Amino acid sequence: MSYNISATVLTDNGATFRLVASNMVNSVSYSVTSSVATLTVVADTNRPVLLGANSAGLTQVLVTFSERIKFGTATNRANYSISGTNGGLLINSASLDGSQSNAVLAVASMNDGAPYTLTVNNLSDQSAAANVIAPNSQAVFTASIYTPAAIGGPTPAGGQAAAGNGLNITAAARTWAERAINFSSATFR
Repeated sequence: MSYNISATVLTDNGATFRLVASNMVNSVSYSVTSSVATLTVVADTNRPVLLGANSAGLTQVLVTFSERIKFGTATNRANYSISGTNGGLLINSASLDGSQSNAVLAVASMNDGAPYTLTVNNLSDQSAAANVIAPNSQAVFTASIYTPAAIGGPTPAGGQAAAGNGLNITAAARTWAERAINFSSATFR
């Protein structure tokens, strides 16, 4: 048997747990109590890491981090900048998705096939220490009119990158059948 705790705080360190299992057979009650289990909580001292960025069409950028990001820092558009061959790109808004480890940036229209560099500063994780991302963390991506779509809820959903005069498409799926569907419906240029 297992027991999962979705989130803990440092003050939970040292908490003790016991399991009591009981059953009734032929009108006789039986029970047993486990030995004590002690919870150890270790402080998070690791900075969040910028894992990458991908365009989701020409007006959105999906930014992926190594861990959950604090809402107030993730949604502050001043913590992001994007530069391209034509200079800076206006960031209209920043939001945090349900996983809390991906930010979605609504941006001015990008040029299809153009390279962009995302720079991130001042983002902190959700730990008690509020570890801050390394200054000037960067990810390079290529804008595309195509928007990656997750089939079956894989993490990550896949992406695309410029390769020669076409695209290198990556896909993720929970099963090989889902991957086959993903590739059989893809259009390449």
